[in-house]
Amino acid sequence: VEKRSVGDVCKPMKPEDLESSSRKSLRRLFQAERNATNDGPHATAIRHKLIVGLVTQFGKDFRRAFISFALEDMRARADIIIAWLYREYVLEQGYVWRGLTPESYGYEQCLQYVLHGLYRKLEPGDRLFTKILLESP
Repeated sequence: VEKRSVGDVCKPMKPEDLESSSRKSLRRLFQAERNATNDGPHATAIRHKLIVGLVTQFGKDFRRAFISFALEDMRARADIIIAWLYREYVLEQGYVWRGLTPESYGYEQCLQYVLHGLYRKLEPGDRLFTKILLESP
């Protein structure tokens, strides 16, 4: 049996490898969310938390991918959209510090993207637009 230390196995990743790995993880989470039937509230909450965390941590490209994903099935993903907006709001307000500047968040821009996407895809008078607007921070 060969002895190994944690340092042999766990090494810091290069930034480009970290981003690539995170992109692949986000794609797998999106696919798991698409394929989820009735995993129960606990599994869904964990998936949503992971998706929202990756999207807020890695920024612009991840946001675009998330918005496209969320707008594929807006009704089923309204909860994760609202969770993401809350997370962006909390980060922008400075309640959680991750070493990023507030300019890197842009809650208002995120809300605009979501509302614009909903506006383009929904019929006039659809209540989902109102729900997202009222439940957003």
